[in-house]
Amino acid sequence: MIRVIDSKDKISMYEADNLYKDANYLLVDIVRQEGIILGCVYAISDDPSTNKELLALEEEFSDKGVLTFIGGEYKNSFSFDHLEMVSVA
Repeated sequence: MIRVIDSKDKISMYEADNLYKDANYLLVDIVRQEGIILGCVYAISDDPSTNKELLALEEEFSDKGVLTFIGGEYKNSFSFDHLEMVSVA
């Protein structure tokens, strides 16, 4: 299920990552300020099965010309940023 937050407060992607751990989030009305991307959290997806709903919301905003960003990671998701290759001889 998607949780609609519809916050009016702009926060950074880093703050959103910390507030909404183990979830994906949709930021709307994004701006870049001193090298940091800020936006208002509109919705949260706690489960990968609801990711399509989050993408549909993003599309609605994008169609209206609103700048958007989806960020975050689901619990137990796999990230190549943390992958270590080990050679066994």
